[in-house]
Amino acid sequence: MIFKSQYPDIPVVHSDLATHIFAEAKHFKAQRAVKTRFAICDAPTGKELTLETLEQYCNQFASALQNKLSLAVDDVVLVFSPNTIYYPVAVLGTTMMGGVATLANPTYNERELAHQIKDANAKAIVTQSHLLPVALDAIKHSGASIPATNIVLVDIEPTKQSQYVHIEDFLCQKPFTRFTINTESAAKEKLAVLSYSSGTTDSLYLSQKKNEYVKLGLSKGVMLTHHNLISNQLMNRIFDFDDGWLSDYNTLTTFMGVLPFYHIYGFTHTLLVGISSAVGVVVIPKFEPNLFFSAVQKYKVNIAHLVPPIIIILLNNPDVKKYDLSSLRHISTGAAPLGDKIVKRFEKMYRNITMIRAYGLTEASPTVTKSTRDCTKTGCSGKLMANVEAKVVDEDNKNLGVDEIGELCFRGPFVMKGYLNNLEATKNTVDETGFLHTGDIGYIDKDGDVYIIDRKKELIKYKGTQVPPAELEALLLLHPDVVDSAVTGIYVEEEGTELPKAFVALSPSLVHLTEEEKLKKAQEIRKWLDGQVASYKRLRGGLTILDAIPKSASGKILRRTLRDMEKSKSDFNSKAKL
Repeated sequence: MIFKSQYPDIPVVHSDLATHIFAEAKHFKAQRAVKTRFAICDAPTGKELTLETLEQYCNQFASALQNKLSLAVDDVVLVFSPNTIYYPVAVLGTTMMGGVATLANPTYNERELAHQIKDANAKAIVTQSHLLPVALDAIKHSGASIPATNIVLVDIEPTKQSQYVHIEDFLCQKPFTRFTINTESAAKEKLAVLSYSSGTTDSLYLSQKKNEYVKLGLSKGVMLTHHNLISNQLMNRIFDFDDGWLSDYNTLTTFMGVLPFYHIYGFTHTLLVGISSAVGVVVIPKFEPNLFFSAVQKYKVNIAHLVPPIIIILLNNPDVKKYDLSSLRHISTGAAPLGDKIVKRFEKMYRNITMIRAYGLTEASPTVTKSTRDCTKTGCSGKLMANVEAKVVDEDNKNLGVDEIGELCFRGPFVMKGYLNNLEATKNTVDETGFLHTGDIGYIDKDGDVYIIDRKKELIKYKGTQVPPAELEALLLLHPDVVDSAVTGIYVEEEGTELPKAFVALSPSLVHLTEEEKLKKAQEIRKWLDGQVASYKRLRGGLTILDAIPKSASGKILRRTLRDMEKSKSDFNSKAKL
């Protein structure tokens, strides 16, 4: 059975991303009853860019890439930075000259960033001063040839860096060849953004312990075209207006730019939708509770796209009572599941805020479902958006019907072009009929509402960011005392997220360890691993030493068994406290 959206299909504009975003922004700005002073603003310093200045900077950044760096169409610019008002300048400016922007997690270490530099074949890097050591080490490790002239700094306040230019000094007013798209075929073919999604791409890493190469599961480059991103932006806007979620649009003034822009959710839903809707985007570099609260109060923020851990903080942080958050009218939550108990607590505490839930994935640009404002169904992830078709398939890839549980698959103009340099992974993810297989298990009810109940993929989602267990497992095997390892996600409702948890089996030479010594050894291995990876991949769920890792007859790690072990332990501890 093929499920179709209840909303009529919308025509997709065949244009390039930057032209579309600024045309939309000018159109809505002219219509708005309440006009916003800025297009984007840095909350900590108050530095602003108007819509006109933002577009001018994008053009001048594109000119500089062409005239100063001699970059050509399809060359890749890597953006390695926390949220900043210059983020859209770097991304949209790159697409204006026909380049491709690849967005890197600013918490990456040298090894992780080197993979993305090499895989994407980046020709230039946009970053900040405090990230330069990681960026420079990554360039060296990747073997890329990126000279100092091709590194542009986007610190809010320019710093004295003799070798590296600040973006405002980098901008160029010379004429340049503006890249445009006018046909459907060109829009569907031309890449705009490479957004990396954690997965099971193999990369060889030399083990000093065993003097052999170990495969690490590294992130895959998701190729998103101009057509993909424009389609999803239009789908979101039409849904929001038709559902009435943003029926008070003309009086809305500000979006909160708190989600990381390198993440597809923050990049599309906050940055692109905010700018194109002529609603000011208030940027904070990263989430800090009091900075978030003060920004909402100072700029009278109306809309915030959040993830469950931030919702938890809004519920539990005592400082929230010190601030006036009454301007907040709408919250959208996505990137990870939000428990129904948390939703009910939030609705009771914040009665004047409308909350909706969205579901999507990087490979879908990203959103495919959204809940309506009047949805009261437990566990519902919303209805299919316009232009979306869905099917639910069993393990034999046979189509299922209403209320039947299987893997959720989606088709539409938003589906990625594929994984960069990985045809096999692309074929395994997008089938011959164009359906994107999500790896998420769920069902669709008689009303067309979508439910997610489990994850077929083994990825862990920590605060909305994907953590691949295979990478951590391979790294753990590099420790001299570890002979086998397994990593899984342990959901902690109080934090509203999964936490990476490791299990290891020790070398036979350590069988004599006492329980106390095992605890110390576990702490030692955990500390060692945490020093090898980005902050969000650290073992916040802990590390446990087992006699052996549970596996199937074919050798597959039984992660559900490990999760059940943890749940049993948690349930026992809860009962013991009563």
